[in-house]
Amino acid sequence: MDFGAEKQMLAKALLNVREKLSNDAEKKLNAIEKAIDDIQKPPSEALTNCVKSLEQKVTNCTDELLKLESDVAAARMKHKDLLLQLDASQRCCEDEETKLNSLITANDALEQKVSEKQKMVSVEVAKNEEIVDFNSSNLGLRIRKVSSASKFHNQFQFTNIDKRDPEKIFSITIKLNDDGSYSVTDCQPYIHDLRRLIARLSETDDWHSFFVILRQRFVATVSQS
Repeated sequence: MDFGAEKQMLAKALLNVREKLSNDAEKKLNAIEKAIDDIQKPPSEALTNCVKSLEQKVTNCTDELLKLESDVAAARMKHKDLLLQLDASQRCCEDEETKLNSLITANDALEQKVSEKQKMVSVEVAKNEEIVDFNSSNLGLRIRKVSSASKFHNQFQFTNIDKRDPEKIFSITIKLNDDGSYSVTDCQPYIHDLRRLIARLSETDDWHSFFVILRQRFVATVSQS
């Protein structure tokens, strides 16, 4: 085989390889340059509008989120205020219930006291009636029940006080109040210290002493006339 011919063939083959490699490298380089140019080009109008639309939506969502957070905070504050009001109302109801129970207890005690006082008065009046019946000619005292809603509302009539007119009536009308005290609804003639006498009677229930002093006061009015 001719050595010179082989050398030429080999050189030709190498040249072809170099040309092919050069073309491929140039294509790749051109592709890279085009890609760089595409990146550096400004975005299209459609893409710009799309980006702006997305940015606006993000802004709107952010505003709505802030509003929702504000509404939630306000709702929590209102809920807290309602809980405080409810707690205050419950405490107020408990206080009112305690007061009501206290009033009921006090009223029951007062009713018991009045009932006991009425029994004592009934007993005392019965005793006085016996004394009056026994000594009516000397004492000149009569008892007349007055029509009233009160269980005890009586008029006590004294005679034999004015020597010039022994039948002249000197009277006092007394009733028992709901609180167990006594009050005067009428007194003829009026006694100057009647309030003190009736207050003393309310404290002691000493009817005997009350009648004695009252009769003395009536006698004194005759002496002064």
